Amino acid sequence: MNNKKFTKRTTILLIYILLFFSLLLAIAVGSVYIPLKEVISSLFLNMDDVNHTIIFDVRLPRVLVALIIGTNIALAGALLQAVMGNPLADPGLTGVTTGAAMFVLFIMLVMPEHTALVPIAAFFGGIIAAIGVYILAWQNGNLTPIRIILAGVAINAICGGVIGFLTIIYSDRLPSALQWLNGSLAAKGMDSLWPLLPYSIIGWIFVVLFIRKTNIIRLGDETASNLGENVNAIRIILSLIAVFLTAISVAIVGVIGFVGLIVPHMGRLLVGSNYKYLIPVSMGLGALTLLIADTVGRTVFAPLDIPAGIFMAVIGGPYFFIFNERKNNLMLSLQSVSIDMEQKRIIDSMSFEVKKEEILSIIGPNGSGKSTLLKGICKYIPLSQGKITLNNDNIGKLSTKQIALQLCMLSQKNTAPNDMTVKELVSYGRYPHKKMFQKLNKEDYEIIRWAMEKTNIAKLKERRIATLSGGESQRAWIAMALAQHPKILFLDEPTTFLDISHQHEVLELVKELNKEMGMTVVMVLHDLNQASKYSDRILVMNKGKKRIIGTPKEVLTKNMIRNVYEMESEIERAPNELKPRIHLVCTCKQLRNEKRREIQYGKEN
Repeated sequence: MNNKKFTKRTTILLIYILLFFSLLLAIAVGSVYIPLKEVISSLFLNMDDVNHTIIFDVRLPRVLVALIIGTNIALAGALLQAVMGNPLADPGLTGVTTGAAMFVLFIMLVMPEHTALVPIAAFFGGIIAAIGVYILAWQNGNLTPIRIILAGVAINAICGGVIGFLTIIYSDRLPSALQWLNGSLAAKGMDSLWPLLPYSIIGWIFVVLFIRKTNIIRLGDETASNLGENVNAIRIILSLIAVFLTAISVAIVGVIGFVGLIVPHMGRLLVGSNYKYLIPVSMGLGALTLLIADTVGRTVFAPLDIPAGIFMAVIGGPYFFIFNERKNNLMLSLQSVSIDMEQKRIIDSMSFEVKKEEILSIIGPNGSGKSTLLKGICKYIPLSQGKITLNNDNIGKLSTKQIALQLCMLSQKNTAPNDMTVKELVSYGRYPHKKMFQKLNKEDYEIIRWAMEKTNIAKLKERRIATLSGGESQRAWIAMALAQHPKILFLDEPTTFLDISHQHEVLELVKELNKEMGMTVVMVLHDLNQASKYSDRILVMNKGKKRIIGTPKEVLTKNMIRNVYEMESEIERAPNELKPRIHLVCTCKQLRNEKRREIQYGKEN
């Protein structure tokens, strides 16, 4: 069995074991403590005593409602994050929660005699809000994640304004709705559980049925379309499932935030982004998170019963702080970057992140915009739109010298005067660190010596650049980059014009710099096996767009190679290796021609 799959399945099993024991503990604690032994006896034996009545009439229904609501909201968040390609998406962001809350509050404050309509009102409120979001987001027959988010902000503002208006006009009736507004599970019994359970199960079934399609839209719109999927239809269906799960939850307990945001994040940290594993983890963690929030709220602050919604809001803030600290692990971030040249779009809405101390390789066919992207990041060419941050600073507001102190790029073709020596070339790496007319000092010369020794060219320091071999020349330029002391190194096709031996030599040096010095490296490569071997993650580009980004195992698949390179391939995966090896077989055109010949031959015979 694959060790990685075994680890993920073990993680899922441990989560549900923890959930089971948390359920028993939640039933045991309260104003009257019931020993765990009696809890287990009451659950599995037909007993007739006071504790049995407390468990089945009061605590068990509330605990089960918490489990189901937590599961529903977590699944809704996970689906919406896939739909929008945004890890900060949750039911609240898209206006679903606010829309449902607005309709329910209208019933509670304006027509309190019709509270039986609350579940229906919540569902239609969520649906109408979602429809409003998609109407606003629809443009030229397409739905883009960024437009969905912006439309969600607008719908949230409208619904929030209506809620504020209702609370002011009907302030005398507001106390009756406060518990619901704060997401309370108090007094939730079997009358709440039985309407909730069947609808939730229906929603869970649809989530499971759409796991594969959810994974496909994570590959990007073009790849999903090439695989025969209607991307807009999938987005709408997944959104409707999320709306359904959110609406039935809001109808029962009110507004509970952050579960749909926090839980999928925790799930990705544990099992990655494959929804085959993320869905069961989100279900278990969602149930566990809300169960703990409700149990703490009603026991730690007894005799007060703090609503779970308030407790989640309190812990949600610190989570954002922790998430922001994790963002500090990012070296580079691109947000919807586009580049136009000669009135033609070369890079189209490119968004991705580069982590500290990783090697990210960019691959794709010729003309994909790989080199243009690197030049745009380095400010060699202007952006048409979007934002790039380097160590959390907007790169557009940094001077070229400030950028050079953090970032160095080596182009495909590097030129130097014929009479320039290796040592002179490497010394130019110190230029960004010096002021005008300031000379190199002892520290600079020590860094230059270290850079040449690190790249194994110290013995060549007096040689002229024009006399070096291809591999020696590349090492000399990399030595100059090292002398610059950048935090991130960009290499544009560093193996171009090199034979196999020198290619290996250069890439091994890059790997050594990354491992020993913690240098972040972004490089453009054409050889898929080299990208697999030397990369932590791979970004695939085609026609100026991001197709997919992930580990070599996630990215280098037959479908990707067929769709991007129009090549048929065989993927070799060793049982315990994360780095696949690719064997190219033939072009798709050759395969089609061969099949035509076989068909024609069959007809003739």
